[in-house]
Amino acid sequence: MGGDLRGLRCQRGCNDFFDFVCDGGGAPQATFCLHGGSAAWDTNLSVWEGTSLAVCEDSGCGPGADLVWPVPGFGGYRLRIGGTGGASGSYSLAVNMPSNCFLEC
Repeated sequence: MGGDLRGLRCQRGCNDFFDFVCDGGGAPQATFCLHGGSAAWDTNLSVWEGTSLAVCEDSGCGPGADLVWPVPGFGGYRLRIGGTGGASGSYSLAVNMPSNCFLEC
């Protein structure tokens, strides 16, 4: 996958949001499983386009979520980090965005 690997390392819990914009197609990845991503609690990831759920993932690698999603073209999206059953804790999320996508954090 092309683009920049950016690590989001936060001391937050459930229901964190990160906005990003893509000016063309591609396949961004957000992971707790690879590239230094980790969490000691049961995570889930979802991507929203406006108020519509585009894709979600709950079990990419045991309790960690690993999500790759197709972006059809230009648009704004929101990545949500959540905890299954209300779980929360510290985490390190690895994000790989295509070169035409820009994370706003």
